[in-house]
Formats: sequence, structure tokens, C-alpha cells
Amino acid sequence: MDSKLKFKRVEKLDWVNLGEEQKGYVASSEKVNTMVEQNPNKYLLYDVYQNDERIANVVLRFDDGSAFLWDFGIKEEIQRRGYGIQIINQLSSILADRGVKTLITTCVYKNKGALKFYRKVGFNVVSEEEFEKNGKMYHEYNLEKSL
Repeated sequence: MDSKLKFKRVEKLDWVNLGEEQKGYVASSEKVNTMVEQNPNKYLLYDVYQNDERIANVVLRFDDGSAFLWDFGIKEEIQRRGYGIQIINQLSSILADRGVKTLITTCVYKNKGALKFYRKVGFNVVSEEEFEKNGKMYHEYNLEKSL
């Protein structure tokens, strides 16, 4: 991690090689791409590169001066090596330069590793909610980071 990462805007999402656990938490490429096609001005997709290697994907949705980190995935073989911290820090700078004041995301209650990560990079839990989706109950944290 000796060099700054490069964020390349893309029109379609094609997930990097995610681990099985991470696949369970992110939306499918097809779902994301459909949402982007239906609302192209609300979404921004990035592939993230270290040198010439694509190492991560970022999916953002914009609403009322804030950005929602809808999905975020790092290649399985390089997870837990500090890239996530570097990505969120660089992404925060990119968004702040665009005038975004707040970065928002959610984290399911059972994903303790993700919650620990988000807190480490400056997110705070602002609320919790439980809801039903497709007959299944979910418990999520709503998190925010001031930029």
C-alpha cells in the first residue's frame, strides 16, 4: 500500500473477487446495474485500482447533499490489509471536494466486523432499525460520517 489508490468511474458494476461472506452482504451486480440504469443521476460507481490491479468496487447514491455508501467490496485475497481504510479515507476526500457533507451507510447487526471497521474509519451509529424484507427480519445500524 505504498501508493495512492486510483478511483475510476464506471458505468456498470462488475464485482471484484469477493469472499463468500462478503457476497452475502452486497447487492448483485444485476440489481445495482438496474438501479443505476433507472436513476443514472443518483448513482456513482467506482472501480478502485492499486497500480494497474482492480482491487475494489464502490457504489454510491446521492440524496440531498449526502452520499450513501450503498455497497463496497474488496478483493477477498487482500482484505484485512488496510485497503478499506485507505479507500474510505480517499473516498471521503473525493466526496468532500464535491461538496458532500455527510457519508451515510448501513450495517447489519450480525456483521460485527463491518461495524468495527466503519467505526474505525470515522462513522458513528446514529440509529438502529428492524424491518422485514421478503419474509425475513433484519436488524441494521444506520451510520454517518461527517466530511
